Amino acid sequence: MPLTEPYPVVQRYTPLTEEQKKLLVEKQLAEKKSLAKMGKATDIKTFKLLKSDAEAGSPTAQYDLAKRYLDGRGCVFDTNEAIRWLKLSSSGGNAAAAKRLDEVKN
Repeated sequence: MPLTEPYPVVQRYTPLTEEQKKLLVEKQLAEKKSLAKMGKATDIKTFKLLKSDAEAGSPTAQYDLAKRYLDGRGCVFDTNEAIRWLKLSSSGGNAAAAKRLDEVKN
């Protein structure tokens, strides 16, 4: 038989046992928890970096920090802190911050 002819592929499906299903579900849950932890750690690190830049006077960082306070990403949800940072950012010339400030106040 020449090498150019395809060989037949035989696939057999063997159903998972209940134990295998249980182990698979446990593994998937562990992976989800691990990914969630990584995401949370990244959010906290990003929040700290933004706060440092915001405190240094960056209107963009101030606006981004305010959005994180409004979303509770990397920090505790805090409307008052968000408003404070939105005011600082808008006074620094950030038009998006001024618009968002109006939205939050109303």
